Amino acid sequence: MMNLILKLMGISILVFMGVLANGQSPKNDDGRESALKTKIIKMPKYPIADFPKKSAPVADIQVIQFVRDSVRLGYVLKGIANQVAYIQPEKHLTILLQDHIEKMYKTDYKKEGSKMLWVIKELRIGERTGFTEFSYLKLKADSYISMANNKYALFYTLDTVLATESGGDVTAWHGQELEDGLKLLLKETLKKTRNLNSDSVGFSMEEIIKMSMPEINYPILNNTVYAEGAYKNFEEFLQNKPSITDYSPVTVKKKKNISITGFKSNNGDSIKIWGLCKNGEIYKFVEDQLVPIEKNEDGFIVSYYVAKANLRNNGIFIGSLLGGLAGGLISMWIADKAPQVKSIPHLTKSKKQPDATIIDMETGELSF
Repeated sequence: MMNLILKLMGISILVFMGVLANGQSPKNDDGRESALKTKIIKMPKYPIADFPKKSAPVADIQVIQFVRDSVRLGYVLKGIANQVAYIQPEKHLTILLQDHIEKMYKTDYKKEGSKMLWVIKELRIGERTGFTEFSYLKLKADSYISMANNKYALFYTLDTVLATESGGDVTAWHGQELEDGLKLLLKETLKKTRNLNSDSVGFSMEEIIKMSMPEINYPILNNTVYAEGAYKNFEEFLQNKPSITDYSPVTVKKKKNISITGFKSNNGDSIKIWGLCKNGEIYKFVEDQLVPIEKNEDGFIVSYYVAKANLRNNGIFIGSLLGGLAGGLISMWIADKAPQVKSIPHLTKSKKQPDATIIDMETGELSF
């Protein structure tokens, strides 16, 4: 029996190596991903609008967006072995959103109604696989309503994560999730329209654009050299000014692994840090992990996320093929611990939390 298990393990290792060779993305010289396959987000062709019947009349909904990366909206899983790919809009994100909103609501517009302006500030999509698959949509948007003086009043801010659980493929659901997020934005805004009056603070379109554009003039995004040391907080990271130079990690050995439980100064005092820069590389400190991060466009992503995710997903794939003891051994052998997003209030169970792929440049928390 043991010989059979060893033979199966040997076969599965060969299969695993083949999957890696054919599935992982090309690497730069330093091992980071230089290219990824892509998937296109497909919106529902025939949206079913649920414009509330007894709400204030609306003449039009215009959308603008200031998403930090409007081309790569996040990571999804592709193929039978769940290889990681970028998900992209099928056309410019603003056009995609505006066209779909028109499909949803144009028959409900009233000429005598107020105009709405939706400012999409964040839109991220994610997936996580296992015995159950999860899909995630993060949507942050401000909703304005026009006033008599050609200005707009802010009525509602949506900041939510929609999560869907399934036993099958979830990639095709992201368009529906996005549509659901837009419906939620409309529904919650219309609840506030009764408060529209002449005393509401109004903003011109130019003022709204200026207020809504993401901040990109942080030294950490513009400097090519990172200062060495530990960051006491997220603000020090943004300013590329770590204030702690006298520190060392506190480590404990758990079985065969070394975990970092915290940091201390050389005089023994405990130090709370956001992260650190060592030899030009930046790490976010999360519980017992130092998570490597790197600059990408106007933000920071988790380094090596794709390689680690593919390694783990291949293990799950091979384990499901073999089953039993052999599959379990192989899955454990190549499994890798990935940091998870734990800042979403309604996702408290670890198995339901998305994998961390980026740094939220507003809060400094891990996000997806």
